[in-house]
Amino acid sequence: MGMYAFLVFEIYSYPRISKLQNVDAILVLGAAQWNSKPSPVFALRLTRAFELLTQAIFIDEKSIATLQGMREVASLAQLHNIHSVLLVSSDFHLFRTAKMARDLGMQAFLSPVVTHKGAQKLKYVLRESAGYVLYLFFKI
Repeated sequence: MGMYAFLVFEIYSYPRISKLQNVDAILVLGAAQWNSKPSPVFALRLTRAFELLTQAIFIDEKSIATLQGMREVASLAQLHNIHSVLLVSSDFHLFRTAKMARDLGMQAFLSPVVTHKGAQKLKYVLRESAGYVLYLFFKI
């Protein structure tokens, strides 16, 4: 239980902005779309990416699960000789996503978007913590 509490704390406080680096691509991790329009969370992520627009941008708008999207991006990255990516996602989501990117052979830099605060953020951090444990042990 103590390890899980530490993981929750680590994910809650994780969103450390990477110093802007020259990266091969910017990856905007997907979120819901409503009637072909980005949800408020996805719109915040897209806005952040466009603020950083100097490199190629991949927008993940098809995958349902993070790992599925990261595997698709890894395939595209390999095809286009992309080794480093700037991950743009909700702050609570980047701990697990960065681990997946590294495991798939990409150098990951982070650009967190604060989409929730306080108790609302904690709810998502608890979900992400469980997802991280499942990913570590079962790669799901």
